[in-house]
Amino acid sequence: MAYNKKDLEDKALKAIKKHNLVFISDIMLYLPCSDATFYNHNLEKLESIKKALEFNKINDKVKLRKKFKTSENPTLQMFYYKLIANNNELSKVGNKHDHTSKGDKINFIVPSGEVGNDIGNDTIE
Repeated sequence: MAYNKKDLEDKALKAIKKHNLVFISDIMLYLPCSDATFYNHNLEKLESIKKALEFNKINDKVKLRKKFKTSENPTLQMFYYKLIANNNELSKVGNKHDHTSKGDKINFIVPSGEVGNDIGNDTIE
């Protein structure tokens, strides 16, 4: 069956708005075509669809942050604090981790690859 790209775009935009969709993969659940048809028409590349999904994501983020901010739940309060804290404040609550080697060389031990053998001494630099 042949599909009109503009018609599919319109249906996709209506579904995004009506169902508050935020993922491309969810749109296809509401369209009368297959996933392959959706991608063959390059609907995922349309700015109108990208912007509609982004709009919903932003609105959801704002709503969640408001809930975190006004919550009486200490976990949500701490999560909100971490979202808005600067690096100095984060380090004071003990949750800032430096996962770098600070320029030091790292050597990894690599197994020899043969089943039943002990771990070899090969290193990767």
